[in-house]
Amino acid sequence: MSEFFSVTLDSNIIMDDGRVSRSTTWSSEQILEEILSHVQNSSGGLNLKYREINDLIQLNPNQELKKNYDLGDTSIMITTLYLDIQDGSNFRFQILDKVDDGFALYDSYKVNHYTDSVFIPYKDKDVDTNSLHIKIKNFNMNSSVQLNIKILGLEVQK
Repeated sequence: MSEFFSVTLDSNIIMDDGRVSRSTTWSSEQILEEILSHVQNSSGGLNLKYREINDLIQLNPNQELKKNYDLGDTSIMITTLYLDIQDGSNFRFQILDKVDDGFALYDSYKVNHYTDSVFIPYKDKDVDTNSLHIKIKNFNMNSSVQLNIKILGLEVQK
């Protein structure tokens, strides 16, 4: 997991890249370039707004569930994932770019009580929707579980 950092775009930005380089991993310069390339509107201004998706999902034993969250007229840059099952059961969480046969943009693999800091510029690849598509797998074979989902990000106006 990575640490959060805060960027204010109305003043000079100084970030210490320390031990990272463009050839081995994302540098702070690349992160800032990516953010700016996704948020500048036609008049050169920035249209960022905090977005939080919260859900409580009931999963049957060994169930795999697909769910979609409507994004309206915006896209989202996902920054934080908080996923928790109270009884500590294992689950898998994926973010897909399409409803059917989607590419997995994010995969937690088999985890429990999970928090991750990410940078996922998300765009729905389906023509007729603008939704965030997720897939969840419950690995508990004996009982139903409740999964608490919190997805945080920056909403980008189109």
